[in-house]
Amino acid sequence: MAENIGIMSGAFFVGKRELLNWLSDTFKVNYTKVEDTCTGAIHCQILDSIYPGKVPLHKVNFDAAHDYEWVKNWKVLQTVFDKQNIQKHVDVQKLIKGKYQDNLEFLQWMKNFWDVKYSGQEYDAEARRAAAKKRYGKGRKFAPNKALRNKRASGGAAAGAARAGARRSGAAAGTKRASGGVPRAGAKKGGAKEATLKELNDRLAKLRLTIEGLEKERNFYFGKLREIEVLCQTDEEEAAEFKGKVLEILYATDDNDEFEAPAADEEEPVGDDAVAEAEEDEEEVDYGDGDDGDDADVTF
Repeated sequence: MAENIGIMSGAFFVGKRELLNWLSDTFKVNYTKVEDTCTGAIHCQILDSIYPGKVPLHKVNFDAAHDYEWVKNWKVLQTVFDKQNIQKHVDVQKLIKGKYQDNLEFLQWMKNFWDVKYSGQEYDAEARRAAAKKRYGKGRKFAPNKALRNKRASGGAAAGAARAGARRSGAAAGTKRASGGVPRAGAKKGGAKEATLKELNDRLAKLRLTIEGLEKERNFYFGKLREIEVLCQTDEEEAAEFKGKVLEILYATDDNDEFEAPAADEEEPVGDDAVAEAEEDEEEVDYGDGDDGDDADVTF
């Protein structure tokens, strides 16, 4: 089956440039990086080209800008997978994070699936997308008003309960003051808890940044090794040229120039060169001018 492909299959050796050009030529989208596919909308349209009339494109938000909107698009994709009996697991929580490697592998899988399943019929991607955008959101015209009425009703009830609670709290406070009670130390404890919580949140934010940096570095070097593996599988007539290509891949930086090639360290003298250099340094030491037969004064 087309969906059962291994990690070493040729489908996973398709480069990001080829994938982006395929999306641009076939579906008329202007994606500049693989991470742009994390919304799930383009994957729904890929299935629409394979299964005409089977994908409810009017439920796809092509202008989605938030992750909770992207989740809805991925649910549409999963529904089509289930109806068409496509055995492919979709890890939505990973994909909506917009990580390069996760979205690259899923797009590579979709490209392979499209190559196998697409029958070659004419497909007007722009017209299908425009029609879907025009129909998107229809049928929910009065939903906001109903939600607003429910919100007002629940808000009125909550306000009444709050007022009653305030009256009871005021009466209890008056009784406490009359009896000469001592205020509790809850306010101080609450402040300490808030400070601790803020500190933990700051530490968590730093850890998240560290994890994101490590994941980016992992993906960067994983891509290098993948390119080297592909290069090694080709026949090279000249070893020097092959070595040059390998080094070019190893020392290439990423798109943001965040990873640079290691700087060459100066070679220290070893062996006979080190001995010669030490002897030269010894000859340069000034021991002073002494008289014949007298010991020279040497200061160390």
